[in-house]
Amino acid sequence: MPKPIRKPRYLINENIRFPEVRLINVNNVQEGLVKTHHARNMAMEHQLDLVCISQDANPPVCKIIDFNKWQYQEQQRNKESARKQRANRIETKEFQFRLTIDKHDKDVKIKNICKHMAKGSHIRCIVQMRGRERSNTQYAKEFLESILQDIGEHGIVAPINVTGNKIIVVIKKD
Repeated sequence: MPKPIRKPRYLINENIRFPEVRLINVNNVQEGLVKTHHARNMAMEHQLDLVCISQDANPPVCKIIDFNKWQYQEQQRNKESARKQRANRIETKEFQFRLTIDKHDKDVKIKNICKHMAKGSHIRCIVQMRGRERSNTQYAKEFLESILQDIGEHGIVAPINVTGNKIIVVIKKD
């Protein structure tokens, strides 16, 4: 399957086919309506590019800039905003327990829960019941409450949610 032909994001220099454009000069001052060939000549005098910033405007807005430098700066701004979004996102870690878990395995999971909560993650603890364990949900709730007591003062607990064969609780850091 052939790749679809991508429309260039910005029109540059000779690719600008509009008769008139609204021009922003090198000093970021608006020149007003200018013939495209005149704007292109002004860009060549400064050894810069004429870039159509907004093609949809009427008349289109063009700017005299160094296109490669401007494109690089735009990429850096996009990377920075993506990095800030990642930094603000809160991760939710999920830990699954069974009623038949060994004490040492339970202690290791609780230690990992505390470690992730110290990093600022939210924790979802799930106690999964299979077979005959399903008939004894009260024991599973007690088991989950013992886990929460072991975690202790590390976080605020949301109400316990029972759905089918799982008992779920979400723990958030104080």
